[in-house]
Amino acid sequence: MVILDNSPHTYAVKYKDACDLLKEFFARFLLEHKHPKADNVMNVRGRVLQPKWKTNDNHVDCGVFAMIHMESYVGEPVKDWDAGWG
Repeated sequence: MVILDNSPHTYAVKYKDACDLLKEFFARFLLEHKHPKADNVMNVRGRVLQPKWKTNDNHVDCGVFAMIHMESYVGEPVKDWDAGWG
């Protein structure tokens, strides 16, 4: 699970509680429907993408950054994702 965030926060500080709960509920749903990837969902590790354009002072344009980033995403692994930001 990769999180786009332009702020300097870490996964553990800002997202861990909510993401762990979301993973648990989604994994339960998949288990109830006997989906073969249920265990994969529960065991996936979350992390915040470390973009070159990360900021410390801009707290209002997160959605703009996410939309621009998603325009450049074509399904490649995160390590190969080039959003053209430098």
